Amino acid sequence: MKCLSGYVRTALCCFLLSWACTFECVHALTASTVGILSTKSSTYPNEYDTATGITELLVTLGAKNVTIVDYNKIIENAGGAGADMAAIKDSLSGFLRENNIDRILIPGNYYNIVSPPLPPVPNRQLVTDAVVGLMNSGADLHILGICGGLQGVLRSQNVRLSRVQDILGSSAMAESHNIADPNPRLPGVPLMRARALPGTKLEVIVRKVNAGDDPVFYLPDAHKEAVDNSPENMEKLKALGYKVAAVSDDGIIEALEDSKGNMLIQMHPEYLLMNADKKTGKHRAVDLGIKVALAIITDFLGDGSAG
Repeated sequence: MKCLSGYVRTALCCFLLSWACTFECVHALTASTVGILSTKSSTYPNEYDTATGITELLVTLGAKNVTIVDYNKIIENAGGAGADMAAIKDSLSGFLRENNIDRILIPGNYYNIVSPPLPPVPNRQLVTDAVVGLMNSGADLHILGICGGLQGVLRSQNVRLSRVQDILGSSAMAESHNIADPNPRLPGVPLMRARALPGTKLEVIVRKVNAGDDPVFYLPDAHKEAVDNSPENMEKLKALGYKVAAVSDDGIIEALEDSKGNMLIQMHPEYLLMNADKKTGKHRAVDLGIKVALAIITDFLGDGSAG
């Protein structure tokens, strides 16, 4: 993937300033290092390039230091294939400590979690399990899970995931959740409409961006699996301390928030911010989506108090 141009950086900075004025303040950005869960020995095409693009985006938005948390290296340093979870957590904890990492962005993934295509090796999920395990043990970590990152974090906690077509009972309806595929970064890709739910940080963000109007926003959507919305699964989420933060018009869960203010989002705020100079000023829904995306990312980079 190409590097972000100066024009993109200018557009992003202008939107960030606009957002800051809307929110009446700018939250202090972390001086620690931000980690991105990925790998330099990619398991699918453009995996590392995507991580590089996200790195440049975070730096553009004010992150001081960003580094790859290489899940293959974490497993290798834990003893390789067959390493137990205690060793993986030790390996991960050591890497986070050595690099002063206090927050991790877990991006989307080409592979699915519960249905083909499945990943050829379990390393990414194992390290995601370790991240969740460290947090459950009291580690002061902030996370932002996007698309497959959301799914991996929930999989670590035995939350049920299902194919979208099985949840909706219609393959045609399910296709609407893959509308930004194959390249959600491009200008002009269709966006998914979602509604932020009452009592959530995301609702506060969307209402502030939208000047108090309905908490509706639009972001790229490209996924074939989602959080199962059965009553039993919803009770599981509640017991784990999660709130459903946004749903699509057809009821698919598009965002959740945990009890510590961490956000998991099924949609792609990061991709909407890429090539932003070619997207802004053409459609109100796109401009709204960009501002919401900026708020989500800068909340993750800051103190988490946007809501």
